[in-house]
Amino acid sequence: PRSTLFPYTTLFRSETLPQGQITRLLADRAGRIWVGRANSLYRSVPAPHPGANGFERLSGQNGLPSPSRVFDIFESLDGDVWVGMYRCLAQFPADGTAARVWTKDNGLPSRGVSAIGQDRDGNLWIGAADLGAFKIAAGGILTYSTQDGIGMDAVISIAETLRGELYI
Repeated sequence: PRSTLFPYTTLFRSETLPQGQITRLLADRAGRIWVGRANSLYRSVPAPHPGANGFERLSGQNGLPSPSRVFDIFESLDGDVWVGMYRCLAQFPADGTAARVWTKDNGLPSRGVSAIGQDRDGNLWIGAADLGAFKIAAGGILTYSTQDGIGMDAVISIAETLRGELYI
């Protein structure tokens, strides 16, 4: 039965969004819906009319691996959308230019990204299932592991308090 207390819209009936497990959702500032799946990434496209649900599959395009599990989707302070996946980290710039994709072969320190966050200075923090956390800053990539005081090398969440304390 449909809930009257919490109304919702079923998106699985969209012909462009196949059924299956959704691992992450993000509504960005531009009004697009990003859908992370167990094996792919989708982004909503402008609907031809109200109520129409259109999605484009991004996995397998612009250097994104396919299939690849989506672990996190994050919108940075500058409006870029970052996607953490098994085998890569992808950046979709807010200005609509081509996506950038990092893998272990071209500079990603880990074989996958499980969490994404940002500190008040604008540094992007990445959590990995096998390497702890790393910070992407103007000076490059800094890696933090159990040897640096992080409790464990499997990082699944990153958050900053109002006082600027980073929880990993």
